[in-house]
Amino acid sequence: MDQPTRIATLVTLALAAGSATAEELTPIRVEATDPPRRMSLTPEATAADGGEALRELPGVDAIRMGGHGIDPVIRGQSGNRLNVLLGDGYAFGGCPNRMDPPSAYASPGLYDEMVVEKGVTGVTAGAGGPGGTVRFQRTAPAVSDDRPVTGRVGASGGTNGVPLAGHADVAVGSDDGYLRLLGEHKDADSYEDGNGDEVHSAWRSRTLGAVAGWTPDDETGLEVTVEENRQDHVLYAGSGMDVPESIREHAGLSGHWAAAGLKWEASLNASDVEHLMDNYTYRDAAMRMAAPTEAQTRDARLATTGHLGGGEWTLGVDALRVERDASRINKDSDTEVARMWPDVRRQRAGAFGEWVGPAAGAEWTAGLRVDRMSAEARAADETVEMNNTPSTLYADAYGTDTTDWDSTEVGGVVRAVWTVGQGGWVETGLSRSVRAPDATERFMAAPTWIGNPDLEAETHHQIDLGAGWRQGPWQARAALWYDDVADYIDRYKGANDETLYGNYDATLYGSEWEAGYRPETGAGLQLTAWSTYGHNEDEERPLDRIPPLKARLTADWKARAWEVAAHLTAAGEQDRIHDKTTGGQDPGETAGYAVLDLEGRWQVAERWHLTGGVRNVLDRAYHQHLQTGNGFDENVDAVNEPGRQAWIAMEVML
Repeated sequence: MDQPTRIATLVTLALAAGSATAEELTPIRVEATDPPRRMSLTPEATAADGGEALRELPGVDAIRMGGHGIDPVIRGQSGNRLNVLLGDGYAFGGCPNRMDPPSAYASPGLYDEMVVEKGVTGVTAGAGGPGGTVRFQRTAPAVSDDRPVTGRVGASGGTNGVPLAGHADVAVGSDDGYLRLLGEHKDADSYEDGNGDEVHSAWRSRTLGAVAGWTPDDETGLEVTVEENRQDHVLYAGSGMDVPESIREHAGLSGHWAAAGLKWEASLNASDVEHLMDNYTYRDAAMRMAAPTEAQTRDARLATTGHLGGGEWTLGVDALRVERDASRINKDSDTEVARMWPDVRRQRAGAFGEWVGPAAGAEWTAGLRVDRMSAEARAADETVEMNNTPSTLYADAYGTDTTDWDSTEVGGVVRAVWTVGQGGWVETGLSRSVRAPDATERFMAAPTWIGNPDLEAETHHQIDLGAGWRQGPWQARAALWYDDVADYIDRYKGANDETLYGNYDATLYGSEWEAGYRPETGAGLQLTAWSTYGHNEDEERPLDRIPPLKARLTADWKARAWEVAAHLTAAGEQDRIHDKTTGGQDPGETAGYAVLDLEGRWQVAERWHLTGGVRNVLDRAYHQHLQTGNGFDENVDAVNEPGRQAWIAMEVML
């Protein structure tokens, strides 16, 4: 790639693209300027979900609560500080404590690529997303009159909690259209940590889907998608409850066409989640509690693209509506003890414009968007046990009777990339983004956990600086970023030891570094490192869930039909914490660690290959700093990572 674009990391899952030759299978990922030679530590077949696949990328961390529902973190930000899209649309989970973040419903092996954009790189993906945007995308299958069938099937398995899995992704069609059928089943037992202790972490998942497309010509296409992702027997060592069943059903319609000399695209998406939590199906409980929840997501988008001044402009409108409802029920007395999400509705309608093109010796991106946002708790006056209502909880905690909010917000971005010398570049960016509080932060209504209806939306002002160089197999890159946040939403402890929320001024900043030697064949070496710092300026204390300094060293050897690699991942200690004693979400300080992983790939024949490896070769006992404190075993403060795991996967291309 002669012209680098953005600081963002672009990730391509080439194995999912249905390629059939060894050369096409090798690039697992594509980053900003060059395909890295590093293989995937967690191939799609063995990853629990999209979050586990994402956290193997440099600069991407994740929060662990159990074996499933790995919640991604970019630039020290998670939740709806990240925009996560599955296909063309959004999907919001059903758990107020994020057992099922959107990435939990993404089967990475059934998507053609993952794209990670760190920070704010444009305005067309929606409002907010100050930490970044993650897209799980499918492209039209490469079927034609000459090749009416394409796809892949595979199976994988392993030891110590690696799921036994099978998947199929098959498309049939012609030049005029296609039908793509998708299926995957995974079943994982609870794993043991490096001490040999079992971690409450088993899970099962199943995904079924179909995509039908009509492609009458190169400029016109219409696509319909239906998909169901079902999870059951999902155990969480980091929570007081487990998940007997969680179901997401999705339907989408998208299209593109040309008219009036312009390119047009539109999409409609509907995603429904039913999520059940309880504390008695998979564990003993003195008092049986259940929490059935629902989440409905609807989004729409219309955009048009044309050319101006040697560049390309895009104008469009989009809308998002999320409705969520959750209750806590005492099953012994069959009474509703809390309306955790009291029929919460969040809405956003926006308009945006963006131009990308050359000017003054640089490649520029300039965009602006305006959004009308609103939120309301439509069941805030509903009475539950002991005559409590959500409104009563809000009034007692914050002195407010507000149960709705609306605001008009403006966001924008300006970025530039300059080519320097032979193979070098310098880039910078400025952005403003506004992130509205989520349903839990604003309207959570449990006696010990109360949202704040008076919260203001966060306003992030960020600056990015980056430089890089590539010459033959050599490459290097460095990036710095700074985020000044007004009205950052942070947690604290109230007078009655309840968890509450407030607005504060905050600062986040960090860096990424990469250097490597990556020839087409033979030995290669790559080193990456990243750091993040977060501080609550008003309270003069650290922000919670900020990852420590991390680094990864990869050494590999690549030939035409095989490749082997060793990865050493290390993290420093993290003693800047906001722990649960003051309302934060850090279980405690975390010691540093180093973990070794080995893997290899063998192209057995033109259309099938084997991959395998061993993770945590030395069977180290450790836990990531970003994880939820153990809510299952009171004698354990943190959820340890798996001990030694061996895995193998086979895939056949059709």
